[in-house]
Amino acid sequence: MAGHVQTNQTIQLPDAAYTVNAADTGKIFLVPTLTAAGRTFTLPAVAAGLRYRFINNPAAATLVGPGIISGGGTTVHGALLNVTPVVVAKTGQASCRFLAASVKGDYIDVMCDGTNWNVSGMSGVVGLGA
Repeated sequence: MAGHVQTNQTIQLPDAAYTVNAADTGKIFLVPTLTAAGRTFTLPAVAAGLRYRFINNPAAATLVGPGIISGGGTTVHGALLNVTPVVVAKTGQASCRFLAASVKGDYIDVMCDGTNWNVSGMSGVVGLGA
């Protein structure tokens, strides 16, 4: 039997720094319109099986500043794809982010293998980055 239940519950993030809990695994986080640059959403300590989805959901078409998903001191690996065709390599980064150009519906999936955070995501513009 699994040690946790995946809920796929949706959570509206605040326009402020936020720390994700391990108990939030499987949840979908909506990134709001950010009124200040550099809002950081920090992931919990690594543990195998943790997974989260962050979706850009601003009231306006784009963000004011970047929404940063921090590995909390653990390396982030993977790739984020931008439609205009750019691939932003994530290997060995401390974080990944929604850039100010990110549009509604862009997403970043975050999964943990027990050692590192692994990410994948898609943007309709050049709206994701390191």
